[in-house]
Amino acid sequence: MKQVFQNQVKFRPEIRKMGPGMLQNGVSILHDNARPHIGAPVVALLEKYGWERLKHPSYSPDLSPPDFDLFPKLKEPLRGIRFLNLDIFNEGVSRRIREINKDGVL
Repeated sequence: MKQVFQNQVKFRPEIRKMGPGMLQNGVSILHDNARPHIGAPVVALLEKYGWERLKHPSYSPDLSPPDFDLFPKLKEPLRGIRFLNLDIFNEGVSRRIREINKDGVL
């Protein structure tokens, strides 16, 4: 448990290095409900930093967090396009992923 807590303490400076300004609007974190993630020291640390803990939707094999954010952003601009082959399709999807990620979202 101590190691998990120490790893959590490292998150804040690492996020600051990866994306300056990312902590200005607060941080939201989605992790599973494994015991190390919901232990009192980790919960206290997240509350201390004011990090929002996102709740998982009710378990359903057909629901996943990316279904509500990433996939719609990926699919909508590609809707209705007929790709002649798999290579052209992969190129279109890759281009869209780069557009989404231009601000370091992914």
